[in-house]
Amino acid sequence: MNIERRCRSLCLGPLHACTVCLVLVTHIGLVAAEDHPDTIVTATRQRQEALTSFFVEYRIVSKVLGAPVNAKKYLNVLAEVDETKAFAFKKNKRYFRLTRPVGTYTDIAPEVSIGAAPNITDPKAPPSETPEKMKHRVSMQTETAFDGATLRRREHDEKTAFIFGDGDLKVIKTDAQFFTNEYLLCAFHSLPDVFRANETRADHRLPDLLETGAGTLRTDREDVDGHSCVVIDVNSERKVTAWCDPELNYAVRRWDSYDVDGMHRTWRYDLSDFIEVSTGFWFPRHCTRLRWATTAAPIEVRQAPLMQYQYEVLLIHANDVKDELFELTIPAGTEVVDFSQTAVTADGVEQPLMYQMPANPTELDSLVRKTRNIVEASSNTTPHRGQRMMPLILF
Repeated sequence: MNIERRCRSLCLGPLHACTVCLVLVTHIGLVAAEDHPDTIVTATRQRQEALTSFFVEYRIVSKVLGAPVNAKKYLNVLAEVDETKAFAFKKNKRYFRLTRPVGTYTDIAPEVSIGAAPNITDPKAPPSETPEKMKHRVSMQTETAFDGATLRRREHDEKTAFIFGDGDLKVIKTDAQFFTNEYLLCAFHSLPDVFRANETRADHRLPDLLETGAGTLRTDREDVDGHSCVVIDVNSERKVTAWCDPELNYAVRRWDSYDVDGMHRTWRYDLSDFIEVSTGFWFPRHCTRLRWATTAAPIEVRQAPLMQYQYEVLLIHANDVKDELFELTIPAGTEVVDFSQTAVTADGVEQPLMYQMPANPTELDSLVRKTRNIVEASSNTTPHRGQRMMPLILF
């Protein structure tokens, strides 16, 4: 029920003739029924449930806005990049691809080496990479897919692949190690962690945060680029404010994230050029993301954003993603490290099987058996007895 219908139900007259209603609307900021939290929950829940599968391919171009040395020192940013990513999901299946061509990775402030210096942004974070360790990031193409049971990852440039079974997935701390959910993060629609049921990420989805009371609706709307938006303050670990457009079924047009003090803004996302990908679910084709230094930096450094990220959607579609995308075929000749197939050496060390993918798929089982026999007959004192190694996966 909108304001005019509500007023007519009270005074049985038109809105302009009802003095009481005009006072309510203009002086105490009466919220329209359409902006009620329950209304928003219902609308966004329906659109969320209607999205059964999703695919997006997008380009990201990053740019230093402030002094490069400050971006490197206080944000731990190592380079400006121009790269393409793709992400997809279908129920509990996930897919991710990163393509970074040669010449699209530019080191910032190369005269400054942060080497093993502490991460100033977060004192608890691990040390920054040394130049030697970051060389592999200059040019790469990787693909990772999870079909609901097995995770496969291809390193195209290195012609290698990794396979992980159920036992390995249980020790993975977060699916973000493999699947960069960056675009959906921009659109304020995070997915639950596919490997950790307790990591629901509910405070980054409108219906969930409003239902749980994590989100508070402001009385007055605010304008964003000429669009009247509902404003929601999110009371999570860090303060977040989101501006939602009722004309787009409450798609988020802008959102800010703040430092732990709740006062200093560290991120701003501005979203535009929306397209209805699924019934009632509008997604942006462009996003500008700005990043400020945290309160750990001097006040003169954090007053203006240090980095800008431009996101441009190249391809997007929903509810038609094929299962084959999540199975990730490994080409013949690829060197495979298969953690789903292991063997124990003669001195008791459990090792993944390593083999070259055969040209004829029917020969794979025989190859795996032969490889297992070789490993079981071998002796290996590294790693230590009984220790099982996981590869370090870097993006």
